[in-house]
Amino acid sequence: MRISVIIAVSLFLAVSAFAVTWRVEKDGSGDYTKIQDAVNASVSGDSILIGPGRYDDLVPFETPYVSWLACVNVPGIDLTLVGAGRDETIIGPAVPGDMSDDGWRGIVNWPMVGDLVVEDLTIENLVDGVHLFPETFQIRNCRLRGCDGHAGLLFGTSDWALIESCEFADNWNGIRLFPPCANPVIRDCTFSSDTNTGVYSQGMSGA
Repeated sequence: MRISVIIAVSLFLAVSAFAVTWRVEKDGSGDYTKIQDAVNASVSGDSILIGPGRYDDLVPFETPYVSWLACVNVPGIDLTLVGAGRDETIIGPAVPGDMSDDGWRGIVNWPMVGDLVVEDLTIENLVDGVHLFPETFQIRNCRLRGCDGHAGLLFGTSDWALIESCEFADNWNGIRLFPPCANPVIRDCTFSSDTNTGVYSQGMSGA
């Protein structure tokens, strides 16, 4: 048992030692000026600090099932995205775009693995602000608004999810949950003017 614990701790320390924090700044003072460039440089365990400004660049999102454009495409790795505050860092266009199924998404992931954390930013004016199926997911102190196609936050996870201290406004659904969606926790969030409902669940367990 002691040997197993030592090996596990050693592996954790090794991964932590190699984790990198990237900085995205629109004025060029960081490592990158675009979020996707930082994502492409990241490996599992890295973090990305996103400075003030609007980030509305689009990148392809291709799976065997869909072909979309999105602002941030996470390639199935463990990743943390942290903004400068939800009044400072904004992902999405300044005005609403195409809200059909073929419209733009905010943060997406494929393949359906990885642990994702999103904090301290706003995502707005997209079909889905966040469209994810990772293994675990945490989102804190974010604002998701004007996503009138499907939802501010649309996700399913195989393990657990935490949605904490977030503001949902003027979406079709504030949150839309898809299976597998085990043990989601929604805490200290506000919902206003979401057209259909605040939280729409399809096959949810453990709420």
